[in-house]
Parts: sequence; C-alpha cells; structure tokens
Amino acid sequence: MASKSHQEEYARSAFHAWLLEEVSPMEIAWRPLSQQEEPPDYFLEIGVGTFAVEVTIIMHHMVIGGKRRSSAGVRKHLTQFVERVEGSARSRGLLRGLYVVSARPIEHMRSVEADLEQRLLEYISRTRDLEWTPMEEVRSGPDARMHIRKRGLHKDYIAPTTSLGARGRVEDLAELGYLLSERLSEKRRKLERVNKPRILLLLDGLLCGTDDEWRERIPLSEARAFSLICRISAEARCTVVYFDPERPLSMLRPESEDAYLEPQR
Repeated sequence: MASKSHQEEYARSAFHAWLLEEVSPMEIAWRPLSQQEEPPDYFLEIGVGTFAVEVTIIMHHMVIGGKRRSSAGVRKHLTQFVERVEGSARSRGLLRGLYVVSARPIEHMRSVEADLEQRLLEYISRTRDLEWTPMEEVRSGPDARMHIRKRGLHKDYIAPTTSLGARGRVEDLAELGYLLSERLSEKRRKLERVNKPRILLLLDGLLCGTDDEWRERIPLSEARAFSLICRISAEARCTVVYFDPERPLSMLRPESEDAYLEPQR
C-alpha cells in the first residue's frame, strides 16, 4: 500500500467518518496513490462511483529572509534550535533545572544560530546553581534576539516557546480568502487530467473563521472544478463548504442538501 503523510491520512480519516455518519450506508473503499502515481492523493470508491480525492492544507505563511515559509515550518525550526541547545547543555554537564527560551522568527536564522547557541549556553552555565532567574535577552547582532529565564530545579529541561506575532481577525480572514483562492487554483490545475469527479479536502491550519466565512470566501470560478469541497478542522470535524449539485454526487448526498449548496453571490 502507498505510504501517505500524516496530514493526508488525518484528512482522509475525518472525511471517512463524515461519510459514515452523514451519508446513507454503503460500501466505501479507499485506494491511496504513491507519489509517482499522483495526482490525486486517493481514489475513493463508494457505491458505484469512483472519486478523485485531493488533500491540501490552508496555513499561514511568513516571509523571512526573502523566502515564503509556513508558520508551522518556522515554529518547527525555532523549536528544533532550542532542542539542539538543550542537547549541547546536557552533553557538557551544564543543564540543571528548568529553563524557558522564548523565540521569535529571525531573519537569516542559520547565520546567527551558532552565536545564539553559545550565548544561551553561557547563560545556562552561569545560572546552573540558581533556582530562579529573571528573564534576560540574548542577542546576536542588532536584530537576532531570544529571551531566557530559569524556573526551578525540579526538572532538567529547556522548554521552547515561540511567538509568530499578533494578528487580528480581520487580517486572518483576509489571508483566508487569499489562501483559498491560491490553493484551489493550484489544485484545479494539478487535477486537470484526472478524469473522475473530484473531492478536495482542506485541512484548516489557520484555525480561524466560521464555516459560513469559509463558504463566503470559496472562489466559485475555481470551485466549479470540484464536486465537493470540505473543511477539516483541528478536531477532525468535517464540514462541507462547497457542493456542486450539477455533478454526479447522488450517492454522497445526505437527505437534505440545502446546507451544502454553493453560496449565492
């Protein structure tokens, strides 16, 4: 069987559960495709129909060092850096107690990592025998900075906390509209040669907006390439945000379709 990513399997599982709960019971079979066979990510056989199912994530991106990066990728890199500092502190016998390192995105992070690591290790070394310390700023040049403090001797550990900057609801919803348009356009082009009705599963990595706000921001010019588009939440809740009644989805239709019809503009 083709190996799929955790995100793809998470979305598939949530959609499968929705099918079992909301659609008349019938035989459901999934066939994952390998990277060489893609697109789509899966073929779904339900009843007498076969559907092409594609998964994508809607996620906030940042521009750092002139490059566009996902917020999850930035957070992961910062966390891995702190984990490397912890490993160095342990191997040198410096780590005694619980430290908290607060990090924000840094331009050209890789060029200052070694210096920042050395400064953090120096702080850990000189505070080794203390139980509590106030927060202290650690800098490498004018812009690269982190903050570190010690919070007891009960555990030998460096806890990373990351901040990607405050954002308001208006900014989040504006970006949601942009990302939905971008991802639907990309997936429409990617699936152009797939000769099956298409289902698109949108993993919500933004964690913002009601289901109606998602529906309002679905670009109909791109959405019409799909039979069904669903939002998959962080709680594995599946919600229909676009449904095209003109396409062959009769075996997927719940008893009442009113809530799933495409939004009127």
